[in-house]
This record gives sequence, C-alpha cells and structure tokens, in this order.
Amino acid sequence: MSVKNTVYVIGGLAVLAGVIALLMPQERADAISTSFKRSTGDVGILCLDHIRGKLKDPESAKLLDTTVTKQSVDQKVTIRYKAKNSYGAYTTSEESCVFAKGKIDESGTKLSQTLDKLAKEEVCLEEQMKNRRNGADPVTLSVKFAACMAE
Repeated sequence: MSVKNTVYVIGGLAVLAGVIALLMPQERADAISTSFKRSTGDVGILCLDHIRGKLKDPESAKLLDTTVTKQSVDQKVTIRYKAKNSYGAYTTSEESCVFAKGKIDESGTKLSQTLDKLAKEEVCLEEQMKNRRNGADPVTLSVKFAACMAE
C-alpha cells in the first residue's frame, strides 16, 4: 500500500470515528469514558466507585471533578459528583478517599471523612454563635445550621 493510500485510509477512519462519536448518545459516551478511566486506575473514578454504596441511586452518579493532595506517601482524593437523591433530583456532593500504595485505605478514608465533617461542623457552629449573638430566634438558628451543614 502506498503512503498516499495509507493517508486516505487513516483519514477515512478518523472521519468515521468522528461521525460515530456524534451519533452516539451522551450517556453511552460517558459510560465508555468511565470504563476507560476505571481500567487505567483513575483515582477519581475509583473513589466514586468506593462511595456508590452510600448513594440512593448509585447508577446515576457522575464525577464532576477530582482534586488530589499528596500527604507523604498517601494521597487524599477529593471528588465532586452529582447523583440522584431520594426524590429523583440531581444533587452535587463532595467526598474524600485516602489512597495508600495505589489502593483505597479504608481506615484513612474514614478518618479523613470524619475530620472533614468535624471541620464543617465547626464552621457552622461558629456561624450559629454569631447569629445567636445577633439575636436570632431558636427556629431560625436551627434552620440556618441545617442549611449550613447541607452545603
């Protein structure tokens, strides 16, 4: 086969791949992308897979972004994702996983999640104390605290 014919074949395949990509439903394209990332050890996908059991509709979960923080030998991976809640509406949430030697460290992950929750509670309690000093009534305080914790 000549170089010219090879170029035509490669070009034709590229055009065909582009047409297939345009005609493929977005959900199918997302599933293929997720499978590829999972097979290459993408820590964001692995973390999302790890927390799927806690979700109301695990199949609806979609990874939005991943942040990796190096902690000596371990990695803390924080993901933002969206998934359907009990009412079928999509909500955005954030979770963290700790990886040690390329695998999820269960005890490190639980500790990290507990520390993240405590830090969030501290921020919300400080805000509640400020609102109390400003004369907010108990119902308003409860509503604002719940809203803060839900963020």
